Amino acid sequence: MSRIVAGLERAGLVRRGQRRTGGEYAWRLARKGRKSCKRRMRRVESLAKALYLLSEREQKQLVELVELLQRVIGKL
Repeated sequence: MSRIVAGLERAGLVRRGQRRTGGEYAWRLARKGRKSCKRRMRRVESLAKALYLLSEREQKQLVELVELLQRVIGKL
């Protein structure tokens, strides 16, 4: 976990806050991190809206194809 947080910090996405009891730090999203989260949320919302517009049959087909893709990837 510390590697992940260190990578996020190097990327400018999070910043270290005040030290807490036990030597832990409170982490906060940096401005760049907030922007990145907002962009990602917009993409997720756009995808959700697009999927909602699919017919029930198309949604079922998509689920089946995703499951097939997961099986293929699992064999790599």
